[in-house]
Amino acid sequence: MIRMKKKVVLGLLAGVLAASLAVPSYAASRKPIKSIALTIKANIQPDTDFGQEEIEIESNSNKYSVDGYDILNDDFEWRDDSVPRIQITLTAEEDYYFQSLPKDKVTIKGGAEFKNSKREDSSTTLLMEVELQALNTSLHALTNVVLTEDGIATWDAIPAA
Repeated sequence: MIRMKKKVVLGLLAGVLAASLAVPSYAASRKPIKSIALTIKANIQPDTDFGQEEIEIESNSNKYSVDGYDILNDDFEWRDDSVPRIQITLTAEEDYYFQSLPKDKVTIKGGAEFKNSKREDSSTTLLMEVELQALNTSLHALTNVVLTEDGIATWDAIPAA
């Protein structure tokens, strides 16, 4: 009876040991993501509410995907002097994980600037804080354009021009 209990206990210990050794071998088989490259296209109009902006974030990587963004600004409406700040959520593909990334390993096309990042979920999720171009650096469309017979054009003033 005692020998039977010892065998059961030894069997259970062997099972626990085998299971604990399997986790590190899985972690060791994952490959690190050593750089990030994104393209951001943003269309944000002053005097519109948050949520009305159009922001497209793309990546051509097969190591991670873009899962969306959140607005980090404190206001509720975009203004002429707004500098949009967003948090982009990236998710690593099954065989990959995010390692700590310095700024020189993050490339963003579209005029945005990488600020910082934070890893979550055993480094399978990366939250990137990015600052887009200030709204007052882009010019609005011309309105009320009038061309005289002499070839002189006039139009309404353009904010931030």
